[in-house]
Amino acid sequence: MVKGAETELIRGEGGVDRSVIKAFLSGADANERILNRISKTVRAMRFENRVLVGPNQGEKKDLARIEEQLKELNTLFDQLDKGYSGGPRTMLSERKAGIEAEIAEQLRCKRREAYRLSEAIRAAEEERSRIDEEALKSLRPKMHLLEQKRADLDRRQVQQREAERRSEHYEWLRSAKDAYRERMDRKPASVAGPLYFILVCVLMLASTTFITIRWTVPALVTLLAATLMAYLYMKRLHDSVEQSPYTEETAGIRREFLVRFGQPLSGLPHLEEMTRKQEGDYNESRLLLRQIADEQAVLAALEADVRARFVQLGMENANPGAWSRMLRRAEDKLQSLNRDLQEKKVLLARLAVDPSEYDREPASAPYDERRMEELRYRLQGVTHDLDEHNRKLDQLKQMICRQTGDDITRAWPDLITNLQRKREQVLSNYRDQYAAILGKIALTRVLEALDRSEDSRIREGLDSPEVTGTLHRLTGRYRRLRMEGDSLLVSDDHNEFPITELSTGAQEQTLLSLRIGFASRLLRQNRIFLLLDDAFQYSDWERRRSMVDAVAGLAEDGWQVLYFTMDNHLLGLFDERGKALGKDYRRLLLR
Repeated sequence: MVKGAETELIRGEGGVDRSVIKAFLSGADANERILNRISKTVRAMRFENRVLVGPNQGEKKDLARIEEQLKELNTLFDQLDKGYSGGPRTMLSERKAGIEAEIAEQLRCKRREAYRLSEAIRAAEEERSRIDEEALKSLRPKMHLLEQKRADLDRRQVQQREAERRSEHYEWLRSAKDAYRERMDRKPASVAGPLYFILVCVLMLASTTFITIRWTVPALVTLLAATLMAYLYMKRLHDSVEQSPYTEETAGIRREFLVRFGQPLSGLPHLEEMTRKQEGDYNESRLLLRQIADEQAVLAALEADVRARFVQLGMENANPGAWSRMLRRAEDKLQSLNRDLQEKKVLLARLAVDPSEYDREPASAPYDERRMEELRYRLQGVTHDLDEHNRKLDQLKQMICRQTGDDITRAWPDLITNLQRKREQVLSNYRDQYAAILGKIALTRVLEALDRSEDSRIREGLDSPEVTGTLHRLTGRYRRLRMEGDSLLVSDDHNEFPITELSTGAQEQTLLSLRIGFASRLLRQNRIFLLLDDAFQYSDWERRRSMVDAVAGLAEDGWQVLYFTMDNHLLGLFDERGKALGKDYRRLLLR
C-alpha cells in the first residue's frame, strides 16, 4: 500500500538510504527493530574467556554496580566470618581475661606485700626506739671535742718538749754568765804580748846601727826607747803571772761554751745574748707544763663524760681505744635503720594500699611492680585492640543495616539472616542481568549475521531483473540501482547519480519501481494487490502516463491494483488505459 507522496520512501532529510530500503522493501526491518531495542552498549560488548568486555556504561555499568554490590555483600560476609564468628575477637577476649586474672593475682600479692612491709616497718621502728638517738647524736660532738683536746694536749706536749730542748743549757748559761761577769768586773792585767818584745829588738838593732855609723843622738834616743819598752814588757809579764787563776776559770767557760754550742765564746755580750734566747724557751716550757696539767684535768673529765654516754647507749665495756669505731658502728646501724625504714615507707607508699585492704595470708609470690606495669600496658593494648575490633564490628553492623534496611538495634542473628537474603536477591538479580546481557549479545550476533545476509539479499534484489526491468519500464531511462554505503545510486547507460539528485518525478518512478520490483521478487509467481492512495499526484504530466501504464502492466500480469485519487487528470489517464483491460478495469465513485 502506498499513500499519497509516499513513493519517495523518505523518513527525513537526505532521501532514501539503506535503512529506508530495509524498512519498506525488505523483511530485515523487523530484525532492525529488534536490534534497535538492544542498546548500543550491549551491541558493542563481547564475551571473551568468560568475561564481558565492553564500555562501562548502560547495562554494563548497571551490571558492574550490581557486581560491586555483590562484592560488598561478600566482603561483609568475610568480615562476619573474621570478626563476629569468633577468631581474633575471641582470642582477644581470652587474652584480656588471662591478663586481668594475672593482674588480680598481682593485686593480691601487692596487698600481702603491703602487709609485710607494714610489719617490717613496725619492727624497724621498735628496734630504732631502743637506741637513744639524742645521746648518740650528742656523743659525736663530745668525741670530736675529746679528740681535739687530745690533739691539743699532744701538740702542747710536743711544744713543751721542743721548748725544753731549746732551753736545756739555760741553767748553765745563767751561772756561766754570772761567773763571767764577776771575773770581768776586775780590771784584767795587760798581757805582755810579742809586740813589746819585737819593738825592743827593733829599737836595740837601730841603736846598734846608729852607734856603728856614729850617729850619737839617734843612737841615744833609740837606746832610751828600747830600754823603756823593755821595762813595760817586763811589768806586763809580771802582772800576767799574778792574775793567772782568774784567766783559767774564764778559759774553762769558753771551752764549755764551745762544747755546748759548737762555736767559740766571743765574750760576755755573746754569753748574755745566748742566755736571753734560751730564757724565752725556758719560760715557755714552764708555762706549757702548767697548761698541760690543766688540759689533762679537762681531758679526764671529758673522757668520764664520754664513758658515761657510752654506758647510756648500752656499751658499758667499751674500750676508750675502740670508742671511735664503736661510735661509728652505732651511727652506721642507726643510719642503716633509718634508711631501711625510709625505703620501706617509700615502698609502702608506692604500693598505695589502704591498711584496711592488707592481706595477712602468705604471698604465693613476691609482688613485681615491673610485671604489674607490663601487665597493665598489655591490658591497655589488648583492650584497645578489642575496642577497635568492637568498633569495627559496630561499623560492620551499620554497613549491614544499610544493606538490609534494618535498625541498628536489630539482633545479630536476624541481621545475618536478612543479609543472606539480600545477597541471594542481589545474586539472583546479577545472574538475570548477566544472562540477559549474554542473551542480547548472542541475539545481536545472530541479527548482525542476518543483517549482513539481508544486505547481500538487498544487493541481489537491486541487481535482479524484477527491479531493473520495472525501473526501465517506469523511467524509460535508468537501468540499474546499487547501494554505496547507506546511499542509493541510480545509473543509465552512461552516468550514475545519487537518487537525491534526480528530479521529483524521476525519484517517484524509481522508488515505485523498487516497491514493485521487490514485491515481485518476494512473491515470485504469486500475485497480491497493490493499494495506491494518490501516489502519482506530485508527478508531472509526462511521468503520470508512464506510471499509469506501469500499474496497468501489473494488472495485466495478474496483480489487483486499487488506486484512489481525487485528481481528474489521473482519473482520465486510468480510464484511457483501462479500456485495454476491458472488464478487468472498473471505476468506482466514492461519496
